[in-house]
Amino acid sequence: MEVFLLDRITLYGTSGWLHRDGARPREFSGRIVETHPHNPIMDIQIATLCDHAADYNGKLVITGTFDTLAARALPVVHPSCALALRFCFTLEDAGRHQLSINIINEDGEPLDPNNMPIKPDFEVQLPNNTPFLTRNIVMNLQGLRFPEAGIYSIDIGCDDEILVRLPLRIVQVTQGPNGETQIV
Repeated sequence: MEVFLLDRITLYGTSGWLHRDGARPREFSGRIVETHPHNPIMDIQIATLCDHAADYNGKLVITGTFDTLAARALPVVHPSCALALRFCFTLEDAGRHQLSINIINEDGEPLDPNNMPIKPDFEVQLPNNTPFLTRNIVMNLQGLRFPEAGIYSIDIGCDDEILVRLPLRIVQVTQGPNGETQIV
């Protein structure tokens, strides 16, 4: 197994299956885009925020996917979570690229302007007679501080184009008179 280090991101590798002709449609923002040398859109097969993720011999293992954090008080610091991604690269993706990962608030401002966006460079090279290659990225996130309730987004992009935007909702909750949880 190949392992690539991208700043604070570890990229693991394996390969798999593709249509006989080497082409396939890719879904992007709710529409189908044909793979074409002049329109290379990297295929992100999986993108999720979760409690834990790991790569075991090319298999992406994900535990506890979530899109909402409930806090009794704000600001809230989430101690630890992971961003799990699985890319599928084809010959059209070969070459040097720059990944971009940014967590933003509703106004589009980075959650941590001193450290985001994270922009590691990487290169895609497919061995001869290999129609596609998959790579898993597991990014461990610790001490994320959310100053207020609202909708945040995790933007995942490549070469200055957003490929996936994951929503993350932060809600403040209290305990009701009957012990039920209520959103403030």
